[in-house]
Amino acid sequence: MCMMGVVHVSWADGCCCMPSVFFVLFRLSFLRCVVAETGFSGLVNGLVQLLVMFLNSAVGRLAGRYIKTVPYMNAKTRIYKFLSTERWTDSAVFFMRIFVGIMMLVHGIGKINNYEMLFATFPDPLGIGSAASLVLIIGAETVCSLLLIVGLFVRPAALVLAMGMFVASFLAVPGEPFAAHELSFVYMGIYIMLVISGGMRYSLDRVFFRIQ
Repeated sequence: MCMMGVVHVSWADGCCCMPSVFFVLFRLSFLRCVVAETGFSGLVNGLVQLLVMFLNSAVGRLAGRYIKTVPYMNAKTRIYKFLSTERWTDSAVFFMRIFVGIMMLVHGIGKINNYEMLFATFPDPLGIGSAASLVLIIGAETVCSLLLIVGLFVRPAALVLAMGMFVASFLAVPGEPFAAHELSFVYMGIYIMLVISGGMRYSLDRVFFRIQ
């Protein structure tokens, strides 16, 4: 026969970790005895005491988890600093150099392959002749693009290409709408960015000339 009474839980119990399975089963069997002895009121009282026990345990666990959060916050700070370092700027410039260099190199090779068809009808915005204008733009799009890819003389190469894209955007075919030369204008913006940034860390300029 079970002893009548109520479950008593102290604050020290709450500060401990989550009760073991055997301890919980013991409390539940005790509640069954309370129901058999005292009826519904005893059941409510026992459930309230059991709820207090779990709440106290939860408070203790939350306190322990808060203490463990401090190193986690420091780790978040370290990750943020890692992602904010200049190496990512260097990587972004390196990617842009490779990307725009390859894209423009393809344009230059295409003009070389179609030279016989283009040299007589190529625009002559500078007044030096269609053939000379075609040779100049082919030289800029191939040689300067290769320099951008390897990271050598990045600023001069980007400046030459930016000037070429300016001519293509505004002077090559006067009277055409801006949308017809929008791609050349986008290229010009990228080249101006490279003139400002230079080759950065991952370039031959940095190796040979210590240029940022």
